Amino acid sequence: MRRRITLFTFVAVLTLVSCAEAQRRQPVRSRRPPGERGFIGASVGGLVTSNNFDATVDFDLYREPTSFDTSYDVPAGIAFDVSGGVKLWRHLGVAVAVSRHETTGDAAITAQLPHPFFFDRLRPLEASAESLTRSETTLHVGVLWMKPLSRKLMLTLSAGPSIASYTQDVVTSIGFTETYPFDSVQFSRANVTQRDGTAIGGFGAGEVYYRLKPQFALGGGARFSRASDDVETGSDQSISIKTGGLQVGGGVRFLF
Repeated sequence: MRRRITLFTFVAVLTLVSCAEAQRRQPVRSRRPPGERGFIGASVGGLVTSNNFDATVDFDLYREPTSFDTSYDVPAGIAFDVSGGVKLWRHLGVAVAVSRHETTGDAAITAQLPHPFFFDRLRPLEASAESLTRSETTLHVGVLWMKPLSRKLMLTLSAGPSIASYTQDVVTSIGFTETYPFDSVQFSRANVTQRDGTAIGGFGAGEVYYRLKPQFALGGGARFSRASDDVETGSDQSISIKTGGLQVGGGVRFLF
């Protein structure tokens, strides 16, 4: 799946380069001033929304059905971004961006475990799994609208589909110890598996950049993206998780 994301990114970048070359070859009389045809940029910022989720894993213990619940903390974190856009007709064009972020959080585990000797006598368990990692690499491809606000200010708006390649650490089972008379249990470990997948969704973004030189600018803006996918949490069990969120940041723009 990462190869597919890489292929999509390559095709998107090739499209931008082709469009830019076509713009460059236009007759001199129809050329726009430098900086109004398109841009390539890099940004750093943060994903300011969290993507917390809950999961339940069912299993059998001492011939009784039971389960444990896990509440995952997927906090906000630093995000990196490379992007590009080119104007094709009037104020309209195409935009491409690739964003990357990785964050680490804990998960709270709760369970009610059956007694080995007595039916319907449940024993509580509370624990946590620490340093669970979520990473996302997302490709955004959309329609671009570019409008000069002044001689040095440019507004860009874009929207379209997003494809997110992600990994998520998931607690698939728990370990515990017990001693006679078995009225309580002691948590010993959380068995963690890294799941990966691809989530399909969409995005909307806006940015303003300020031209310092004819072909160099500083910009800042925000993008909201959302995608979802089903993650396997246990044997024949899965939970829907969300990727993306509100990302804000700023960086440099190279104009053409």
